[in-house]
Order: sequence, then structure tokens, then C-alpha cells
Amino acid sequence: MAELFFTKRYNTGNLASGASYEQEYVLPEDAILERIYIQATDGSALSKSLFQLQYGNEILTRDDAPALIFGPTIETNDALNLPVAKNEAIRFVFKNLEAAAKEVYITLKFVKR
Repeated sequence: MAELFFTKRYNTGNLASGASYEQEYVLPEDAILERIYIQATDGSALSKSLFQLQYGNEILTRDDAPALIFGPTIETNDALNLPVAKNEAIRFVFKNLEAAAKEVYITLKFVKR
């Protein structure tokens, strides 16, 4: 039987080089943040961009992490399996450090617990 899951997807819009995109998502139910997928809509690699993830008061990426480690496919992306409680917030910041403006999808995949 397949695990029940849901996703929350964000579109940065046309994000200028050097600009940041921040979001916060408050979970409507207990869940496990299984993976984060980051993908440029034009299919290009985000080799210079950075990503920061925060849950509660803890910054989980410590320093900004290369966006590449949150690859666009399951084959290029390690599972996080982070338990997140109902009404708790996940915050993230994506920094476009590519040479040009980018439009990026950031997808949070949750497994219900």
C-alpha cells in the first residue's frame, strides 16, 4: 500500500540574480517532511544558489546549503524524514546566486504520520 502524502509547492516567480525568496508554511496536521525538491523551471542546474531551512527556532541547514542537494528528482535527493507537528512552521529562504534571473519551483513533500 502506498504511503499517504501531500505536497506544498511554491513558485518564486522571476527571481533576479542576487535576490531571495522566503516562505513559511504552518502544517495543518502532524506530518513528516520527507523531501524538498528545488527545480529551475527552465531545467537548468542551480549550481550557485543557496537554500536555508528552519523548523521552530532551529536552522536545520546550519549555514546556507547548496540548492543542488535538494535536487529535482528522487534520484538526486536524499530523504529528510523530519517530523513536524501540527500548527508548527517550516520556514525557508532560497537565494538566487546564478548569473541570471530564475523562476524556481520549491516543493515540500510530506508523508502523513
